[in-house]
Amino acid sequence: MAVWRNPISILRSLMVCFLCGCVGPTSPANLAWATEVLVAPPLVVPAGVPEGDRIKSDPIGFLKECLAIQDKKIQSYSCLLSKQERINGSMQSPEEIRVNFREHPFSVHMSWRKGAGIAQAALYVEGENDNKIVAQPRGILSFAGQFERSIDSPDAKSGSRYSIDGFGMKKGMKRTLSAWEAANARQELVVEYLGLQRPPECDERPCYVLRRPKYPRPEEDGISDLTIWIDAETRQQVRSVMFDKRGKLLAAYSFSDVRINPEWPAGSFQRVGLK
Repeated sequence: MAVWRNPISILRSLMVCFLCGCVGPTSPANLAWATEVLVAPPLVVPAGVPEGDRIKSDPIGFLKECLAIQDKKIQSYSCLLSKQERINGSMQSPEEIRVNFREHPFSVHMSWRKGAGIAQAALYVEGENDNKIVAQPRGILSFAGQFERSIDSPDAKSGSRYSIDGFGMKKGMKRTLSAWEAANARQELVVEYLGLQRPPECDERPCYVLRRPKYPRPEEDGISDLTIWIDAETRQQVRSVMFDKRGKLLAAYSFSDVRINPEWPAGSFQRVGLK
């Protein structure tokens, strides 16, 4: 019965947000990681206009270009997701999750390195396992075997900002774009371009940094201030930090050790890969 006393811990074991809103077999040594990182083509910038000015003058267009590059070049990736979220007013413990992800079929394989709840690993593959999450319990509970949960079950909805089918750096950027387009339509969009930075949370890779401060009114789940970091090469949204109107941290998500289009060993997105 102890398994069911804390639905939030169950959810934390199954779901991720930022990208996002995010892992492969528990032993990374079992994966044939890709050794090359995608180098995206440069942005198309009008002659004589610095790239920074281009981003500042059209942040929505910049996001659309980034998404187009990802659509063309990125079919899958592995990464380490670090996240911390405020849920129902309570800040949760930090989590570190190794993730394997592919676009088609939409597949997410997670394995917790830090902050695991009742499950050590979780798998979601669109169209398989009755469209449910399959989880591998950790510790002594592993003897009970794998269990399934619906992605829209009450415990899932109550314990994470985003469900597992909303995972991904591209989906995180799409959420950003959608919110910015809506704010722009209301003539409320203000975006600051903070230049290139090398965040330690993302392997110190050069990133374009954009901040949308002081929303006129709170948006999705109380967000009133959002900063995003976009990898200058892959154009993925590799970090996001959001605050409420009182300046309280709502969530922070960072992606590091990102490997683009790796070769997946057999079973990487099957139940056997959870063990």
